[in-house]
Amino acid sequence: MSAAKKPTLAGLILGSSPKLLWSSIALSLVAGACYALLIPFLMQGISTGSALDYGLLFFALCTVTFLSKAGSLVLVTFLVKDLAADMRIRLCRRISRAGVQDVDRVGMARLTNILVEDIGRVSFAAACLPMVAVQVTTIVGMLCYLAYLDWRVFLCVAGAIVIGLLLNRLPLGVAVKYMERSRAIRDRVQNGVRGIVFGAYEFKLARSRARQFLYEEIESPELEAARVDKLADTWLHCAGTFVELISFFIIGIVAFVLPKYVSFLTTDVYAIVMALLYVMLPIMMTYMLLPNIQRGVVALQQIHELEDLEEEPEDGEPIGAWNSFEVRELSYQYRSEDAPGFALKPVTLRFRKGEVVFVVGGNGSGKSTLSKLLSLHYVPGEGSLQFDDTPVTRANLAAAREKIAVIYSNYYLFDRLYGPVDAEREAAVRRHLEMLGLASKVTFEKGRFSTTQLSDGQRRRLALVVALADDRDIYLLDEWAADQDPEFREVFYTRILRQMRAAGKLVIVITHDDRYFAHADRVVIMEYGGVRQVVVQEAAPRLAAAAS
Repeated sequence: MSAAKKPTLAGLILGSSPKLLWSSIALSLVAGACYALLIPFLMQGISTGSALDYGLLFFALCTVTFLSKAGSLVLVTFLVKDLAADMRIRLCRRISRAGVQDVDRVGMARLTNILVEDIGRVSFAAACLPMVAVQVTTIVGMLCYLAYLDWRVFLCVAGAIVIGLLLNRLPLGVAVKYMERSRAIRDRVQNGVRGIVFGAYEFKLARSRARQFLYEEIESPELEAARVDKLADTWLHCAGTFVELISFFIIGIVAFVLPKYVSFLTTDVYAIVMALLYVMLPIMMTYMLLPNIQRGVVALQQIHELEDLEEEPEDGEPIGAWNSFEVRELSYQYRSEDAPGFALKPVTLRFRKGEVVFVVGGNGSGKSTLSKLLSLHYVPGEGSLQFDDTPVTRANLAAAREKIAVIYSNYYLFDRLYGPVDAEREAAVRRHLEMLGLASKVTFEKGRFSTTQLSDGQRRRLALVVALADDRDIYLLDEWAADQDPEFREVFYTRILRQMRAAGKLVIVITHDDRYFAHADRVVIMEYGGVRQVVVQEAAPRLAAAAS
């Protein structure tokens, strides 16, 4: 999304639900106008002695003000709820359609803050806009009344308001800078909270580590964010107090200075002072709402940055039947804060249907990066992937991914199968549950598993059941057998892989189980970010030493 197309806060609300917005604004204007007429009717009734007539009009205005203001708030509440839901759904859709490498770069902590905190702040800021409309309408109405009473007082008050707005640009600008800084720190706090939850087991066994983590990742950034927030609020409160001070100065000038140089009727002085006292409240309310709107603007900037994630195509050209899956001169370069990181050296490999390939190597050898490129989650920096003679391009990327099933070490286990579940698919799921020793712990009914609260090894077996039920052409399994009992490790290497090979599947297994190398058609040995050697099945038993 280009910078020119990014909506402002008002534009975002208008685009969400125009009818609700305009209805709310109309009621806000009515409420503000009626609110502004209360003092003129009150003063007119007192000055003319027609208390009954003007009293009835006064109470009628009070009723209309109450009803219109309440109606405006109800409508804006509906609008804000719809806006928050729409933004959250739209951003989740954007994340789902974005490239995995882009989502990884943004990070879970920042994504969580945007979806929870930033959307909440934008919604609250949106709710403030109709309230500001009420206050501004009241201010305009009272200024018109002051112009009716005395144009010199009107010019004085209008000039003071303009000067106040200009002088407040500086403290508001400083406050926004502090808000942006605080918002950046909150991402670090969110990351620390995730560490507290997911690292609970480790922290219980190392209290000194837990205390250090709490201080460095929670306490220190949280206190820093609070300090920066205090500075932002200090500037905002100073700006609001300055406006209040100007308002009192104007009242003092009108009450004590102007009468010495300009002739006023006593009733006019009373009416002017009453109008000035009355207009102070909406002015102060406006400045009280501005910080919330500013925070919403800062939060909206974060949301816009997330919307800059490029969406990948969901549909495209189909890929037909194939026999070989080939990568040519495939490379990838990680980047961290604009600095180059680990790089995968150019890799050229050819895989075939009905083949089992083991990928082995030590830490930092490039296995994980290669697997993410083979699964089409990462887009290579250089090189190409192709099915037979059909290269994988942006046009057919979605169709190519539909041929691949993956179980990474950080897999997410869903409690149901998505898509149609016919009798054949249901029977296959139950057969695999039985084969992997899960039938006594997990049942499968109406497309849903009875539980996913299992041990790590059992969860990984259930993930394999789901992957097999998808019936893909290519399976990429990352250290699947690492946390399995010897019994199920044996089942995996000697039965499941054999069945998948017989079914014509291409199976790529990242593994360190050297005793099972003989069950692979080929073993790809990786080292220092590149392929060191590719060994065929006959030589596989001798690879234990070579892969270590």
